[in-house]
Amino acid sequence: MSLPFSNDVLDELASGSEFQFDLATWNQAADDLNGVDAITAIGNGGTGRATTKGFDDGLIALTSGSLGFYRPGRTRVIPFCHSDGSGLLGASGLCSSGAKGIAQIDSAMHDSARIIISFLNGTNEWQTVGTAAEQDPLLSVNGGLSVMMRDANDGLLAPGGVGAMNASQTKALNTTSRLAYTDMFAAGLTTLTGASGAISASAQITLAPAVYQTVVLKPGPAISGVAPSAAAVFPLGVAPGQIISIYGTGLDGAQVTMGGTMLQILSASSTLINAVVPDSASGFTNLTVQNGSGVTTVNLAIQTAVPAVFTLDRSGHGPAAAVDATTGIAIDASHPARAGDSIELFLTGLGATTRSAGLDVANQQPAVTIGGRNCPVTFAGRAPGFTGLDQINCIVPIGTSGTEELVVISGDRVSNSTTVIIQ
Repeated sequence: MSLPFSNDVLDELASGSEFQFDLATWNQAADDLNGVDAITAIGNGGTGRATTKGFDDGLIALTSGSLGFYRPGRTRVIPFCHSDGSGLLGASGLCSSGAKGIAQIDSAMHDSARIIISFLNGTNEWQTVGTAAEQDPLLSVNGGLSVMMRDANDGLLAPGGVGAMNASQTKALNTTSRLAYTDMFAAGLTTLTGASGAISASAQITLAPAVYQTVVLKPGPAISGVAPSAAAVFPLGVAPGQIISIYGTGLDGAQVTMGGTMLQILSASSTLINAVVPDSASGFTNLTVQNGSGVTTVNLAIQTAVPAVFTLDRSGHGPAAAVDATTGIAIDASHPARAGDSIELFLTGLGATTRSAGLDVANQQPAVTIGGRNCPVTFAGRAPGFTGLDQINCIVPIGTSGTEELVVISGDRVSNSTTVIIQ
């Protein structure tokens, strides 16, 4: 079969696409396909006229088709062109005359078909077709840049000139009326500079390989991302009453609002604000940071619960922040928990609560597992006396010992994976 591609679809995939920029920043200034599992096959069979030989399918750069923004291992590179080389792409020299089209599937043995069928059937064959993006000689060391310029008050600017520079490369980006972009730039610590009329701005980023990286370049406050303060979670999301971390530049002295409601700020610096989502937050809403230098806004998707467990080493995946409920001593290698003990686990993101018997109890009750076994919950809600901090009391299950995995489940959301030591 042959998959149809309209001009609109080609425009959305093309270098400098505003559609791709919006998609990549729709929630928390990032994108993860809202957790929907996905795979992509991208071709590197172009002649190199579109970008560089081995980095495009004749029309589309590898960075444009990569799912590296979503998760590693979901992008396969195969030696095909965008369409059959006997057509217009072959005549124009973008693909060789004998090239096969990546979307022109003529049998179940076509590489694209093998990837699709295997993935949908839940087998691992797709992992053997082509090359993983992380192993591709060009894609594994180069990323793409998509840069939008805004003024200090978040007004859109036409980029007059945007440049990127790092230890191995200096490049002037291509520009459209709304974006500056490049398909292929060496990954690593990179400085961006941009100008639009009399307004200029700069930023330093760590450019990731194998994917387009979106950047808003502006004077004044700028947000680069928002996440639960305890740990990174997948898929993206925050919950009412959750402690969140707002990352960016120029954030000092700022006020933070969400849907017009002022947030309580727990700590702040020029690059990080820790604040608490209002208990009334819901749906898709705007988060705005404003100070004397300007204003910046990103979107947030508020979910019922997004549990994120604090860890003792602040890594988000190490020993869980938990104490013995009887002694109050933190559980660690020197003070392990025991089967049958009641422990207090500290996290954020259990969502809205209801006042009951002097405590704020989570409306949606979570579950906890230790080593895959249920840890019966006796309390879940706000930690008494602490804004945004949640607490779960549960009883360590019989049959657990050593360093065991601990996770929290609330509705369809699973927390970061942490550990707890059981004697």
